[in-house]
Amino acid sequence: MQVGRDKVFPALDLIDYEPGVHSAMEWIFGQVFVCTDTETARRVCYDERIQKRCVTLDGDVFDPSGTLSGGAALQTEPVLSALDKLMQAQVSDFVISCYVCGFKVCTC
Repeated sequence: MQVGRDKVFPALDLIDYEPGVHSAMEWIFGQVFVCTDTETARRVCYDERIQKRCVTLDGDVFDPSGTLSGGAALQTEPVLSALDKLMQAQVSDFVISCYVCGFKVCTC
């Protein structure tokens, strides 16, 4: 069964870099595939004909040596959500402190 061209990409093809560092980039990323999902990564990595390291879009790493490291199951809040909360808190603090000192911040 074939996995499909739209699910597996050579990592080196997804990276922009200066021509002068091509050898280093090829050494680091030349044997790595980026896969759209966990099942595809598992199938590609452990296929007898391929046996190459695969990384999912969620950050899970599959290695043909048998190791698996995860990136998708973090127990932390998404970065953008945390940033939004921080920005809201900072705006609230600014409005309160300005209200206290008498400086009018908004036109509501």
